[in-house]
Amino acid sequence: MVEKASKYTRRDENQLVRTFWDPDIMLEPEKFVQLAYPWGVEGLPLANKTGPRDWQREELQKIGLHNRQNQDRMNAGNDPVPYYMAIASGRGVGKSAFISWITDWAMSTRVGSTTIVTANTEQQLMSRTWPEIGKWHNLSINSHWFNRTATSLRPSRMLNLTKTGIDTAYYYAQAQLWSEENPDAFAGAHNDNGIVLLMDEASGIPKSIWDVSEGFFTEPVFLRLWITFSNPRRTSGAFFDCFHKDSDFW
Repeated sequence: MVEKASKYTRRDENQLVRTFWDPDIMLEPEKFVQLAYPWGVEGLPLANKTGPRDWQREELQKIGLHNRQNQDRMNAGNDPVPYYMAIASGRGVGKSAFISWITDWAMSTRVGSTTIVTANTEQQLMSRTWPEIGKWHNLSINSHWFNRTATSLRPSRMLNLTKTGIDTAYYYAQAQLWSEENPDAFAGAHNDNGIVLLMDEASGIPKSIWDVSEGFFTEPVFLRLWITFSNPRRTSGAFFDCFHKDSDFW
C-alpha cells in the first residue's frame, strides 16, 4: 500500500483541516459534499455536474437538521438521539454515491469515528458498494488523509492527529461481511466518537443481522447514523418493515 502525498502546502493543508473540522461542515454533510468533490471542474469526472441530485440533497439536509437538533439537545443537558433512514429505490438513482459521501463525511469531520459498510451479498459489497466508495474517495480533495485497501479506509500519516487527544484505535471505515449462522460476529462496534452503519441492498440482509446492529447505537454519543438502501421488491423482512410496522422508528 502506497500512501498518497499531499498536493498542498503546509499552510493550505492547515486550512483544509480547519475547513473540514469547522462546526458547519461537521454538522451538515450537504456542505461537506459540495466542498469535498470537484464539481464542475473541467477535465475531471464531475465536469458536467454541479452537485448532488435533488433527493440526495434533501436527505443530506435532513441529516444536517438532525445533527443541529442533537446539538441543541446536548446544550440543554439532554442525551443526543440516533438517526435512522431507510430509502427504497431502484438502480441508478445515486444511492451508492450517497453511501460514499456519508463515509467520506464521517471520516473527514468526525475524527475517531467508526463507519461500517455492509450489503446483501459479498459480491455486492466487494464489487459494487466498496469500489464506489473508493471512486469518491479518490475524487475528494482530502483523499491523502486516508489509506484505502480492499476492505477499509484508515487515517494516513498525512493526517496528523497527535494534538487531538482522541483515541483513534477504532477510527476507520470498513467493508464488513456477515453470517446468518453467526450474527454475533457482526456485533462489537461501540465508539464514543461516533458510529455510522450503512446497509446497501438491505432487503437481502437477514433480520438477525438487523437485530444485532441495534446494539451499535445503545451509547448516547452524538454521531449515530443507521442508513439503509434497497430495491423495494421484497414484501417481507426487516427492510420491508421499515415502511410498514416499524415506520414510526424509521
